[in-house]
Amino acid sequence: MSLRHYVYYRVAAADVAATVAAVIAAQAGLRERHRGLRTECLRRPGEREGNVTLMEVYGFADGHDAASIEAEAAAASRRWRQGERHIEAFVVLG
Repeated sequence: MSLRHYVYYRVAAADVAATVAAVIAAQAGLRERHRGLRTECLRRPGEREGNVTLMEVYGFADGHDAASIEAEAAAASRRWRQGERHIEAFVVLG
């Protein structure tokens, strides 16, 4: 069973570039330290009240749970986040 962890949060539209750069750098470091880790950084299209929703995705192809990995990445976006980080886990079916 393979799990993916989806972490989403809002940042001010003016802070998107800085946040994405920090998250991508953190994810690269995590992939170097954790063999087989797959990551993504996504953005919801558009803005809502001057904020943008970003999503980080973490998972291992071999089924290891990535919960501790995404927790390591939490610091990368802390400075710019508006509100809470929301974390959802899904089982890959195909």
